[in-house]
Amino acid sequence: MLSPHYYGDTMRLMSKMFLPAGILAIMAISYGVFWYANTDDEAHINAQQSGDSRAKSSSLEQGFVEVPVVQFIETSGSVPQLRYTYNISYPAVSLAAQPLLAKTANEVIKTHALDNLEAFKKNLDTEEALPRLEAQTSDFALRSRVMLLSPTILSFRFDSAEFIAGSAHPNSQAHVLNYNMETSRIIFTEELFSSTTEGLVFLSEFSREILRARFPDVSAADFDTSVIPGITPTLKNFRSVAIAKNGIVVIFDPYQVASYARGTQEIVVPLDKVIHLLSPQVVNAIKLANKNLRDATEE
Repeated sequence: MLSPHYYGDTMRLMSKMFLPAGILAIMAISYGVFWYANTDDEAHINAQQSGDSRAKSSSLEQGFVEVPVVQFIETSGSVPQLRYTYNISYPAVSLAAQPLLAKTANEVIKTHALDNLEAFKKNLDTEEALPRLEAQTSDFALRSRVMLLSPTILSFRFDSAEFIAGSAHPNSQAHVLNYNMETSRIIFTEELFSSTTEGLVFLSEFSREILRARFPDVSAADFDTSVIPGITPTLKNFRSVAIAKNGIVVIFDPYQVASYARGTQEIVVPLDKVIHLLSPQVVNAIKLANKNLRDATEE
């Protein structure tokens, strides 16, 4: 049988062995908790600074509302050897709290504007057979305007006018850029509505009613042949639909629903007429835009 002294010595030896190990284990666990907490905070901060989607959603949900500030950038030039000049103007947004979101948006906006210029250059190549006077030059102009400024969605309208030397008259075209600030991507017409089919049918019927009243001099037969084809419920016909504070705006280019002489046709659809068809994100963006307007007025 072992003596009590043996047990006492053994316990004292184990205490000396395990006490430092226990202290080390506690220190390791504490350091791990501290490292995890700080790493999580650092990741959250980095996500906010880099425009991570989770940080953006969290900021918006917690009431982050910042109205983008817009300035217009204008650039012009000429290419004498190809005998054309150009002048384009496009918007650039800035956000004090989310500069990276603004930078991404501006890259998309600028690309959209320059794509219009590139399309004009391609038209020059395809119209080489036109008779051209030495004194004539081709010209391209692009103007832009703000349709909606909201913390979540931006909407811009671009109107281009081009004249190709030798043509009978200038041509004009409208382009709409709807942009989602939260997802950093373009919003197309089919995404404006909860149901694309119902939305297009509504736009077709609403446009028909407005244009029928706008063109009283057009006979029913001519209306059916010259107007109706341009307002059938297709994405091609309704490719230019802008978002505004008071609803949505449908834009038809010359020749689409009327003669060249009548020019571009614009139809404003009041918000109360279409709100039940719009997607929740569009409705929310319009509400935020109007809220910001009221807040600015109150201040």
